[in-house]
Amino acid sequence: MNFDNFVFVTVGGWTRWSDGALEEMEPWGRVKGITLVVTDFEEAPMGCYRFDGGKGAYALPMIEKRARAEGVIEGVAHIVAHEVLPAADGFQTFHTAVALEFWQRLQQWATQQRDHCLVMPLGALLADRLGPLQARVVRLERTFHCHMHTSAGPAYVCATAVSDRIDDMRTAVRVLAGLTRIDLGRGVKAPVQWVNLLLQDEASEGILLAEWNDSAVLHGVPVRPARTADNVSAVSVAGLIALLSDTGIGGAVNPPLQRFAWQSERFVLPAAVVCTALAVGLFTLGAYFHGESAKQHDANARFRTELAQLESRIAKVSSEQPNPGYLAVASFASKLGDGARFDPVPMLALLRNAASDDIDIKRLRLEGSTDGAHSFRVDGVMASSDVLSMGRFVSRLRQAGWTTQPLEPADTAAGAFSYRLVASGIAGTDRPGAF
Repeated sequence: MNFDNFVFVTVGGWTRWSDGALEEMEPWGRVKGITLVVTDFEEAPMGCYRFDGGKGAYALPMIEKRARAEGVIEGVAHIVAHEVLPAADGFQTFHTAVALEFWQRLQQWATQQRDHCLVMPLGALLADRLGPLQARVVRLERTFHCHMHTSAGPAYVCATAVSDRIDDMRTAVRVLAGLTRIDLGRGVKAPVQWVNLLLQDEASEGILLAEWNDSAVLHGVPVRPARTADNVSAVSVAGLIALLSDTGIGGAVNPPLQRFAWQSERFVLPAAVVCTALAVGLFTLGAYFHGESAKQHDANARFRTELAQLESRIAKVSSEQPNPGYLAVASFASKLGDGARFDPVPMLALLRNAASDDIDIKRLRLEGSTDGAHSFRVDGVMASSDVLSMGRFVSRLRQAGWTTQPLEPADTAAGAFSYRLVASGIAGTDRPGAF
């Protein structure tokens, strides 16, 4: 892998592998060269969930809601989904719930480094390119993590030794073997991949692997390249390098642009070829669109010429005075249209339709005024004292396009009323009697 440094960020501190040597480093310190940061997010909880309903696109909020309900996380958290696998009527996940404060700080620190700094979650190393019915054990310091793809779906367990002593480490391996016994029996095929991300004692690692093979239901094989003179100094991270060679950096949580920048360094020549081909394609496409643009420009010029001619004709017609005889005909037609609204026959039908059974229309009279405006006067008697009935009568008249103005009743009988009806000009009132 094209990395100058490996940095391991755990709850126990920061460890750096550089120039063939392991050393402790200051937390949040600067690193030189291209760096891969492997972290368990300070032992952030990892797990597998099965959802019998919902869509995988909404996995993150559903994981957070369930983890919070189960008390796995408290406070604000960021969910990193390493796997979202379809299941019957739902999906299954393998994920890590990271405290939001630590997540943001680590992302900011990685962005501020001079060279490319990729952040690789431990969960991604466990899950990336793990095939169906396969299992992988990854050790990081004193903790052994096991992720499996069983016939029932993904499963995850872990065990942590109480100290660095070999007896305590062997105990943790036996505990892990016991925890995985049921899941490994669900169709998982041997061998189990065994990876130590930070090897410091080869002899002890052999003892721990032998302990696993004696205790677990499936044997494990180490994942690391053969030791040669060229990589003697890289033995400490040989397992990590071998695992990355198989899985790549697809599980890194950096923004896509940062991952692309690192990948581009490995594929400079192919990228140059692609860029050249893209440039030729863009040039050809640009020439095509330039020709189409010229054609469109000519069409727009013709359209503007035709539009100018039409505007000239419209202006010429607008400047001409209309025929005096036409004005007289138009005035007569307008009066006929307005007068149709004051036809007493449809108006009387409108009043009868608007009035309820207890309202009796006595008379309807068309009235004029000095300014030529017309209106109706309606006189009637309400047999009962139902105010709502009179309200409905007035409301229906207004809906039909007539404004009601109360007048002094012409009759002295109880319940007598008089209204002046003035056309309100509401659209649709050219059909009296409709409401």
